[in-house]
Amino acid sequence: MSKYVDLHSHLQFEDFNEDREKVIAHMRDEGVVTINVGTTIETSVAGLELAKQYPEVCYATVGLHPVYVDEADEESGLEALISGNSSSQLVGIGECGMDFFRTKHVEEEKYAEDVDNVAQEKVFENQIELAQKYNLPLMLHVRDSYQKTLSILSKYFKKGEIEYRGNAHFFVGTTEEAQAFLDLGFSISFTGVITFVKAYEDLVRFVPLDRMFAETDSPYVSPVPHRGKRNTPVHVIDIYKKIAEIKQIPLEVVKETLYRNACKYWLKDRPVDNNGLAFQ
Repeated sequence: MSKYVDLHSHLQFEDFNEDREKVIAHMRDEGVVTINVGTTIETSVAGLELAKQYPEVCYATVGLHPVYVDEADEESGLEALISGNSSSQLVGIGECGMDFFRTKHVEEEKYAEDVDNVAQEKVFENQIELAQKYNLPLMLHVRDSYQKTLSILSKYFKKGEIEYRGNAHFFVGTTEEAQAFLDLGFSISFTGVITFVKAYEDLVRFVPLDRMFAETDSPYVSPVPHRGKRNTPVHVIDIYKKIAEIKQIPLEVVKETLYRNACKYWLKDRPVDNNGLAFQ
């Protein structure tokens, strides 16, 4: 039986400390599974522990978010976390990538040319290399940096190769940028934003269903009809419904296809391949 897959959430964040078990019970009742995405060593460990505690509904990635580049000295801890883990609940690296939104000079409306962006790139490339070393997909964080991110990825991955490389989380770029990620072997995931910003409907129509995911980014960006409230993985169902509406296909088709995508690329055991070869 297919399940609703929320490809990207943060159930390990303190926003859920008061009622985490209740939220997870609701997920179980609604047939929702999620990937708890790491942003620091601490949240990576916490997400992995949740995945081990609730393996029927939770998986995890481990990674360093680009706004936490000051933790780059903990990268050795990140590899130790990966290499020392035998659980199939660890399914990817990230979220990692480039975030120029946070390093923009507000007064000057231009990007800061400082060490932060250089450090972001270094930490990102290190995590790409970890993904290749351990044959795990990348969970990309790309904010105001689509072209730079694509430029970095192009140094590691060849256009047109059939191997799956990972997912572009919270995608709000252009169709041309979406195609560039698809060409490099990445999938595209959409959040609740598509339920209230009509401008993204053409983008949803453009991305093939078999290269697409839905995500909540819980506890953030709740979809309609939950705007203004804390987001939870169960709300991914509303995003599925919107995708079905935009693409004019049955909800069950969306559910089955996205579940198949997840089982193929994220929710399965993978052999470790230190040469970064294609997934089996």
